[in-house]
Amino acid sequence: TTCTASDVSDVVSNQQELRTSRSRQRWVNELQRAGARFHVAGLDLFGDRGDPEGLRKSVRSKLALLFGDAFLDIDLPLDSSGSARGFGFVTFANRSVAEQAFDTFGRQRADGLKGFDVLVCDTNLIFGPPFGQGRPVKGSQKGLTRQRRNTSYFFEEVMQALRVELQEDLRIGQIADAEAYDQFTGALTEAVREGRPPSFGDEGVRAQYTLARLSSRVGHIYDTLLSANPVAQTLREELFLSSKEELRVASVAGGPGFDVVAVVMAAAYLGSLTRISGTVFENEAGWNTSVAAVETSLLKQLHCSFVGSPWLCRQIDFDMCDVGLPLSHPRNSHLLSAAAQHIDFFVFGYVVHEVEAQLRSPGTPVAEGVGGVFPELFRLCAERQVSDPSSTGCAFLFLDATTRLWPALVATASLYGYECHLPRMLHGQGKPLEPLLLVAPRYHKARGFQPEWKDIEAIESETQRVNERLQKFEVYLRASDRARERIERAKK
Repeated sequence: TTCTASDVSDVVSNQQELRTSRSRQRWVNELQRAGARFHVAGLDLFGDRGDPEGLRKSVRSKLALLFGDAFLDIDLPLDSSGSARGFGFVTFANRSVAEQAFDTFGRQRADGLKGFDVLVCDTNLIFGPPFGQGRPVKGSQKGLTRQRRNTSYFFEEVMQALRVELQEDLRIGQIADAEAYDQFTGALTEAVREGRPPSFGDEGVRAQYTLARLSSRVGHIYDTLLSANPVAQTLREELFLSSKEELRVASVAGGPGFDVVAVVMAAAYLGSLTRISGTVFENEAGWNTSVAAVETSLLKQLHCSFVGSPWLCRQIDFDMCDVGLPLSHPRNSHLLSAAAQHIDFFVFGYVVHEVEAQLRSPGTPVAEGVGGVFPELFRLCAERQVSDPSSTGCAFLFLDATTRLWPALVATASLYGYECHLPRMLHGQGKPLEPLLLVAPRYHKARGFQPEWKDIEAIESETQRVNERLQKFEVYLRASDRARERIERAKK
């Protein structure tokens, strides 16, 4: 029998699919335990540290007796002499049974920190999040590659399930109009070019937009939150792995709630114990129905043991706002109230360039910044931090189809003490995206932040890189201004 090139290609393709399938299955098996591993302290009374195996057997038997089938195993780290260190890492069967175990046998820690006190044979053990979570992307290139693969598998599994849920939802899948959406994509391009927002008044277009942009819009925020950038890493630890009981997210002009979904997914991947409350602020009231559908589908996925905790996402609310108007304008009253009281993290995804005509006129010097909601919003959040010295302040994340407005946004934010960063996203993109991250000066200093860079030269190099990119973005902005001026003259 003659073996053709096509036959060889088919065999190679089948082998690659088999390897991918096996790799994914191993990852799913590991992921089923994600968020089910806890640090435990107070093991000294169960045995001799000098006999780590005896100590492990003693602790293991007592925990198995208490927790039953929910408990899987315990690992005891050793010091340089081979003795146990007095703490360990307990693994439960999955996140769901771990929560049930703590609901039954645990109580909130007496010191007020995140975790539980559990009484085991008259000895109080302290369970909390495992040390080292939230630092998944530093280290060797091999470790970074493995991290990228794991985050991709997690993302793909959740997105596939979430998309199926939305397609079956009467509020999305049954009314999605692919033909009308295809025609609408031209309006999106024009919006970015001219700086004027498109109309999302058609419910069929909104539904199809939700399905078509789900993976890309959620993925960009998710990848940015998992960036290897040291400031992004510190932000990640503050948002998801600190003692914060609740993380309050504002998705401004967030459509169906993509940004909130991304934050919840990052928290689920990191095994966070922080509850997330999100609010979508929009100028199109019709998005309210889409937000409700996304919330329903997301909560269903969170009940899957390998995705996260059923209580991880508290709710996704909806309110009205207009980014092109001042924060003090009556149409922004809900955003003003939320920003003044409790928002921890603002996400502006794919909106500022669509309303550029309302934020600045063509030819306006970059140093004059932008208008609309931003001057008062930056000032209000800065004042919140000053009034509460213990606060690390708000953080702002911007993503868009272009970066030309980043220098003007930085000019406005810097007036109120915000620092600018351009974190590289965890995954490479076909078209590179450069998110803009604005943090309060004390955001990382309040947590005792130590740069991951090896020396001062590396820090200066990163600062120089950011400044050079902002200068490049100014060139884009001037070119866009000239184009907008030509369009306005043509319309006259």
